[in-house]
Amino acid sequence: MKMKKIIFLFSAIHLLISCSFFHRNKASLPSESHKVTSQNQKTIAATEITLEQTKSGTTSQKSTSNETINTLVPEDLPRISATVKPLNKTNLGIQSNGQIIKILVRPGDFVQKNQVLVQVDNTQLKLELEKSQLDLHAKETQWHTEQKKYSNQLEQLKSGIISQKSIDNEKNNLENVKIEYESAQIQLHSKKKYFENSYLKAPYSGTISQTFKSLGDYVTEGTPVLEMIQNNHLFIYAQVPISFYSLFQKQKEFQYVNPLTQQKGQIQVEKIVPMIDSSSRTFDIYAKFKDDIQKQLPGDYIEILLNEK
Repeated sequence: MKMKKIIFLFSAIHLLISCSFFHRNKASLPSESHKVTSQNQKTIAATEITLEQTKSGTTSQKSTSNETINTLVPEDLPRISATVKPLNKTNLGIQSNGQIIKILVRPGDFVQKNQVLVQVDNTQLKLELEKSQLDLHAKETQWHTEQKKYSNQLEQLKSGIISQKSIDNEKNNLENVKIEYESAQIQLHSKKKYFENSYLKAPYSGTISQTFKSLGDYVTEGTPVLEMIQNNHLFIYAQVPISFYSLFQKQKEFQYVNPLTQQKGQIQVEKIVPMIDSSSRTFDIYAKFKDDIQKQLPGDYIEILLNEK
């Protein structure tokens, strides 16, 4: 009996110790759970901050983008390429036959009216001109001599020294000399004209746009050698996509810029061709310069800045 009490006492102590250990372990679980919860809350808070920053950054970018769109400068406007073209152009040819020995201009050169542009070999023409000048001088001297001789014979006729027949013969001789003298004048004028035609001169002030012949080429009378255009008669030609058709109307003004020289100015629409090119989907416009036309040259490319105003 005494032994049973001892065994019961040990069992009770063991059970008490086990329960105490179990309760000690159970008490630690809420602490571990609290740590996990605290870490999750911190992670969630950090994530929320990051999302707010991302959202704020996106909003800032949109705001900056909107400000950029709303502050477009002329350089940001749509542009249409156009070409400066001459209203008048002329093919120039030498009015003489010969080999070209001088070409004094190149395409793009500005020339003044009556400026010499090209010369053909005129050596023979010069010799013929000098001969005609000498011949005219001789005929002129003979003419003056015959005039004096005729005057003297008229005086002699009055004195009865010579007969009327002699006077008539001298008069006929004087008429022949006069005809020869006048013929020599005509001949000299013709030789001068041929000699002058060996030089090609500018018929007006303008720009040389093209050359058709080279140094050493033989040309006949009237053969085109150069092409020339008038700088004060220019217009603008452009092919515009049909998507911009509503922006164009007669007399409307646009700003233009030369992309090479950066020169700017105004143009005014003169003509709109309401025919659509099926391949390029464009329509043609013609415009004139509103400012100093000397800023641009024929053949220049410019850009028309489009706006809805």
